[in-house]
Amino acid sequence: MCKESAEMERYLKTISPPNKTISSVCGEQIIRNEENYRNIMYCVSVHCEDGTLLYHTTTGELVLLTDLSLKECDREWLIKHWFLVPEKFDERMWVNQLRTIVDMLKTKGLNKTSFTILTTTDCNARCFYCYEIGIKRIPMASEMAERVADYVANSCGGKRVKLRWFGGEPLYNQQAIDIICDRLRSREIQFESNMISNGFYFDRKTSLHAYDSWRMRKVQITVDGTEKVYNRTKAYIDADESPYLRVMDNIQYALEAGIRVTVRMNMGEHNAKDLLLLADDLAERFHKYPGFHAYVAVINDFTGKMHIQDTMQTQRDNFAQIRDRLNKRGIYIKKDYLRGLRTARCMADNDTSETILPDGRVGRCEHYSDSMITGSIMDNVRDNEVEKKWKDPLSVPECDQCVMYPVCWKLKMCEWNKDGCSELTRNIEIDEIKKQVLEVYGQHKAEE
Repeated sequence: MCKESAEMERYLKTISPPNKTISSVCGEQIIRNEENYRNIMYCVSVHCEDGTLLYHTTTGELVLLTDLSLKECDREWLIKHWFLVPEKFDERMWVNQLRTIVDMLKTKGLNKTSFTILTTTDCNARCFYCYEIGIKRIPMASEMAERVADYVANSCGGKRVKLRWFGGEPLYNQQAIDIICDRLRSREIQFESNMISNGFYFDRKTSLHAYDSWRMRKVQITVDGTEKVYNRTKAYIDADESPYLRVMDNIQYALEAGIRVTVRMNMGEHNAKDLLLLADDLAERFHKYPGFHAYVAVINDFTGKMHIQDTMQTQRDNFAQIRDRLNKRGIYIKKDYLRGLRTARCMADNDTSETILPDGRVGRCEHYSDSMITGSIMDNVRDNEVEKKWKDPLSVPECDQCVMYPVCWKLKMCEWNKDGCSELTRNIEIDEIKKQVLEVYGQHKAEE
């Protein structure tokens, strides 16, 4: 075997090192001279002006090959770092084993420190795509809010707590938020909060109160288009002259109060082109605020009644155009795909998190307020079978050959994954990885 040399550096160069935890678990692959090696399928290849970038979706390592005619040194290095594997190597089994080990290494706390609290299941908007259509509209009573606060205080073991206000529209019941926060302060529980809101009630007074009293540091607000499209889509039952203009003002109030604002732009066939205009409007008005960001998401058809005319490629192109426009204007917030192996999905499969419904029942996911209930704040009895179900990963045939498998973690019970693995979502995420790879390499070159 040859030694690494200055000559090797001209052909193979590390741009980003592997994830330390994953690297320590898998170690270096042993080279076996009798084996025939092939490219591992968990590697994204991206061409650039200097050669070919290889991103390992399991280890998180990114390298540049300036010449694809591998020298022996290059080949040996790629084997050691798991870019090349034996022909009969079962990489999916390898990734599953790594996931199990990495998950075991995590610190398992008995205390719950993250709570999603639904102050109400009622909402003042009537979005046509809402997954909560048909759900009974229930507000959290004052007495229940006091019990929720006590439950949070008794469950966290004195540790700092993160609260996430959800609904319905959580500001439809601000009284419950006040009661919970006041009671936590009286019990000397450290906490901070964030919120998912349509922003309609987030006026100047509410923003200042949220920052000071609710210790709110972030809010996500959905904006589905420019004024005409937005007003039609949200269909507020208590709309004033222009809800769009009102929400834009409210976003500014929140930012001025010190609350970070992320705008979620839901994309469907009805508004894809309009979202390009919205991206410009948002950038023009809020680019000066470092706490402002936006992202685009494809609308899911939870009702089973939406008529999708656009082809998958059209949707993919629309998504890319909106994302690129946001990125160009400097307000795009992106999911970090370049961290390597993923071992959990979200709060639903996290034992330190819990969702509390307006009537005191608890579950693992805010999208299930009428089902998949695990218990109640009134006692410590939990349905272990339901909790286990929330940890079952979704496994579909597409996983077998998918480069995304190490960084994709879908749950079998998740409403968003009920139709399996969407080819549109899969391709969008692969496009996103490639874009991030090029961005990281561009930053690397600039720093050099």
